[in-house]
Amino acid sequence: MVVVSRDSADPGVAGATPVSVDKDHINICKPPNRDDIVFRGIRRHIKKVVDTCPAGQVFGIDSYTEPSDSDRRDLLQKLIDAGREHEYNHANNAQNRFARRYFRTGLLVAAREDHDNFLSEIETRFVTHVFHPLICFEAPDAEVRAALQNHVIQPLTNKKIGGTKFDASSVLNGLYYLTEQCHIRWDPPT
Repeated sequence: MVVVSRDSADPGVAGATPVSVDKDHINICKPPNRDDIVFRGIRRHIKKVVDTCPAGQVFGIDSYTEPSDSDRRDLLQKLIDAGREHEYNHANNAQNRFARRYFRTGLLVAAREDHDNFLSEIETRFVTHVFHPLICFEAPDAEVRAALQNHVIQPLTNKKIGGTKFDASSVLNGLYYLTEQCHIRWDPPT
């Protein structure tokens, strides 16, 4: 009996091929021991990735205080390229509000971690539910707005992350902050 289709089981990791195993979701997420086939497969894949990394490479979460190198256009240019230049004044004010709040948490380790986790969740949800399936395929603006509301803003509104609760405006402010910091884009890649 197939529980998960092959396409749905694909983790989207280069070089990883989905393999059928007789397990449920719990046993796949949490193998019972180190001899389990799932544990050994994941361990082998991680070892292969680590072995191909340059010596001294440090892994960690993205630093949202520094702009990413992936797309160095500023907020205005990204919005112009996406046909959203009418949003610039609001977007710029929103990202500035988020940045002020975010940088005020600088010395408060727990609050900074909550904000980093919040930004990570915004980025992941935007890329997964809005950017790749809609923006990359030039979906109509109404579909993009609906996905943004249903898959990013709504699920994160009033969600408590660590010790901090974020409201809907914080989600939108965080989206524009991530745009300014070059972690997300609003137009399809060329």
